[in-house]
Amino acid sequence: MSSYAMFGTDEETLEELQDAYNNLSLEPTDTEMDIRSMINIVFLKEGEPIASYGVDKNGVYCLDGKTENYKLKDDSLDYDRILEIYDESKNEN
Repeated sequence: MSSYAMFGTDEETLEELQDAYNNLSLEPTDTEMDIRSMINIVFLKEGEPIASYGVDKNGVYCLDGKTENYKLKDDSLDYDRILEIYDESKNEN
């Protein structure tokens, strides 16, 4: 498990992650979150968290730190794209 923060992410990528959060179409699932592969995205305003979502390699989502798990209803932003953003940002810093 590793921890990494993307403070210098470009505006276009931030908008992509924000739009994904705002447009998530989810349905409840009983599938457990795989914490080892989970990527958590936290949005800050003036240094304070205002929203968050996490997704694991199986496409299980959690929202705003709650324990309920969800799966996507559609093909919106998925784990592979979030992992790509994460990996690209590590290479830029």
